[in-house]
Amino acid sequence: MFEEYLMIGIRIVARNHKVECLAWKTLLVSASLDLEAVEMVAAKYVCGLTYSFFWLCISIEGDCFGVIKALN
Repeated sequence: MFEEYLMIGIRIVARNHKVECLAWKTLLVSASLDLEAVEMVAAKYVCGLTYSFFWLCISIEGDCFGVIKALN
């Protein structure tokens, strides 16, 4: 009955070389997405964040090797 309302939370944290938090965001996406798709949503947001702040050198970390490999 409530399956269509299941959501997955994504936490995104941008840190500098001193490990200080520069920006953060929490996103909710549909639980109907597979984990690789959820990871891609997070990576897409990070790319936009990078562009917005004019960051030239970034490192993206995640749990899905396929997504990280595709980004490289």
